[in-house]
Amino acid sequence: KKNHTPTQKTAVHYDETELRYQLGNNEAVMKKLLIASAESIDHCITALHQRSANHDFAALTETAHKLKGVALSSCFNELARLSGQLEEIEKPSDQVDLLITSIAAEIQLVKALIS
Repeated sequence: KKNHTPTQKTAVHYDETELRYQLGNNEAVMKKLLIASAESIDHCITALHQRSANHDFAALTETAHKLKGVALSSCFNELARLSGQLEEIEKPSDQVDLLITSIAAEIQLVKALIS
């Protein structure tokens, strides 16, 4: 009998196991990285809100790209996925604001997980 595999994979918000592995289980480096990442994602979400308000779409996708990079290096998988979606939007649309709202919520979630 085959195992039932769920179609929707559960979102991984913070893959601590993977991050530990990547950093050779170095607690001090991990702590530094997460503090820097938390600051960086705060700057990014502020910038996303501003760029959306100013309708500066090019800068907005650039910020989304930066945020994705920070999220990937910190193993914030869901944040990386959402940022990647925002980065790939080709033209301004309602979807932009929805994604920014989702990203903001995800940032609050990962910050709670790492604090």
